[in-house]
Amino acid sequence: MNPQMLLNQEDCLIILNYATRLLALNLDREILLERALEALSDFSANKNVALFTLTDDRRLSLEGLFSERHYKATKREVLYEGTPLEEVIINKEFGVYPNLEEAGFPMPAGRAQGGEGCCLCLPLAGAATKIIGLVTIADPIGHHPSTRELQMLIILTTVIAVSLENARLYNIATRDSLTNLYVRTIFDIRMKEEIARIKRHGGVFSILMTDIDHFKEINDFYGHSGGDVVLQELATIFRNCIREDLDIVCRYGGDEFLTLMPETGPDQAMEAAMRIHQQCATHAFLKEGNTASVTISSGLISVDNTMRLKVEELVGRVDKLLYQAKRLGKNRICNVMPENTPC
Repeated sequence: MNPQMLLNQEDCLIILNYATRLLALNLDREILLERALEALSDFSANKNVALFTLTDDRRLSLEGLFSERHYKATKREVLYEGTPLEEVIINKEFGVYPNLEEAGFPMPAGRAQGGEGCCLCLPLAGAATKIIGLVTIADPIGHHPSTRELQMLIILTTVIAVSLENARLYNIATRDSLTNLYVRTIFDIRMKEEIARIKRHGGVFSILMTDIDHFKEINDFYGHSGGDVVLQELATIFRNCIREDLDIVCRYGGDEFLTLMPETGPDQAMEAAMRIHQQCATHAFLKEGNTASVTISSGLISVDNTMRLKVEELVGRVDKLLYQAKRLGKNRICNVMPENTPC
């Protein structure tokens, strides 16, 4: 039974308003995709839903499914030329077609394919009505959506398209294009928030600055493309070693990385830093016949409200510790200030 039949028009509008606000306020792409598919499934009576985005090479990328009340982050490329999906993209209008069951996800069947039930296809139109993707909704019974259902689904897809574009632009503004780590601006913002927190409530946080040893030689031997791969693989090591929802890593510049660890004292911070160093030491960089050994050096400080709490001074202090690690022979972590060095 369609759950909308149990709700009056005012209730449906309240739920739709809540759903669209949840979508519009989220800038995390993966969370946005999950919420978008769940909302589309709810407003289409818990049917199977798939969301596709258009790629630069004129293909569709399947981004996720919502099936049997569960979200699945599924990635797959789909050719759309010569299929009903191409009609939806070109015409920028929804279409209802037979559903191609053997596809394994909601997919419209072509004229020669046949199909069972129906598949509603809705374009995702972003700014200036540019099509950025598609939504497909399968109904095994063959129920065609009512005008009211269509209106709500079109509103949802419009909000989803704009939200996905906003998430993309936010990602461009806040993420390093090579490593997908945060840029320094985000690090500075989060560090100011941590400084304000410990000034008001006490506590501690830690900062780790890391640099690749002999990076110039890596670039000279493997070329800049090889150096880029090393940076990308090291970024993955950082992501695997930190707390996903609490710590942040930024590419500070070149081959330097800054990691902010909120609510983390000296011992915990050293454990995290050692974990990163150990994974780096055992990782085979530049696979495919060109394995390279890479080591890193780091400076580490833990900060509480007894210290001088300015972003520039704290970054300068951890930078001096990194320099000390380099001077002492590299491939190490320094967390004690050199003698006769002002704090």
